[in-house]
Amino acid sequence: MEHSKDGLFTWKERGALEYWAPEIHNKLPHRGDKADVFALGKCLFELVVGFSPFKLATLKDVYYRNLVKDSPVYWAFFDPNNFLSDDFKHLMTGMLHEDPTIRFTLDGVSNHPVFLGLRATSKELREELLRRRKPADNN
Repeated sequence: MEHSKDGLFTWKERGALEYWAPEIHNKLPHRGDKADVFALGKCLFELVVGFSPFKLATLKDVYYRNLVKDSPVYWAFFDPNNFLSDDFKHLMTGMLHEDPTIRFTLDGVSNHPVFLGLRATSKELREELLRRRKPADNN
């Protein structure tokens, strides 16, 4: 049986092992949308920070275990200079939560303060790009 009767849960293992949600590693039935949020969270972390937050989402992985069991210790290790905003840390903790019933939904992610911050108008964006270009033109 690949899907539950309601069609929400699956036992299929898809995608790269490093991006599997914990419930997939634990061979539990899982919701694809919740597993996708998890994988997206790991990708987003890598894009923003420049390296992976952990190898595998299992409690055997010390980095993942610290993220889900003692996140202040995790963030103190990975972000000692507080470069990352509290909102970003909250988003990552919610997207990478070990419990899929608590893990953020896609709506929760898209409506998170990280993505609802101030957005530049096209005029502001153009002015900023021109401002950044000027020092390069002086060389």
